[in-house]
Parts: sequence; C-alpha cells; structure tokens
Amino acid sequence: MRFLRALLNTIIVLIAVGFGAWGAMALWYRAPFPPALRMALGALWLAVIFAALVVFLAGRRRQGVGLGAAAIVLLLVWWSMLAPSGDRDWRRKSPAQSMVRSPATP
Repeated sequence: MRFLRALLNTIIVLIAVGFGAWGAMALWYRAPFPPALRMALGALWLAVIFAALVVFLAGRRRQGVGLGAAAIVLLLVWWSMLAPSGDRDWRRKSPAQSMVRSPATP
C-alpha cells in the first residue's frame, strides 16, 4: 500500500510539474501583454503550482490537488478560448531548390 501511495504521489507531482512548465510557456507565448507582464504571469503561475505541490506534499492532499486542479482548469479554459492566428508569414524568405540530382542522372 505504501508503494502505491508513493507511486500516486510521484505521478501527481510529475503531472503538476509538466503543467507548470507548459503553463508558464503558454502564458509567455500567448498572453496579450508586454513581455515584462507575461514574464510576471509565468512566474505567478509557477508560484501557484509550487504552492499546490507544497500543500499536497505537506499532507493536505485534497487541498493541494484542488488548488492545482482549479489552476490547471482555468489555464486550459483560457487556452481553449484563444483564436488561431492566420496572420503569420509562412512563405520562405528565399526560394528553395525543388529538384535533387543524382550522380546517375545526366
């Protein structure tokens, strides 16, 4: 039973760390603010996830999971509401060679 609890704790911590890293990068990439504020939002996000992990590992597991899950749900709702942007320049700057010549071809 102790092994299963340790395994579950490890899985929860890994999920939280993954969402923490992804959330910080998502806020940096798509938040509609200047770079300094986006960095602050990423740091705040990491602080919330870290606080949820501290609460979880301190023995108040339900509160820690609840705090982390609420934060993750809010971030996922925000991410799902973003509209894809089609205004990027997808054309290459220089033309690419489209033909490959082999030594056997004259």
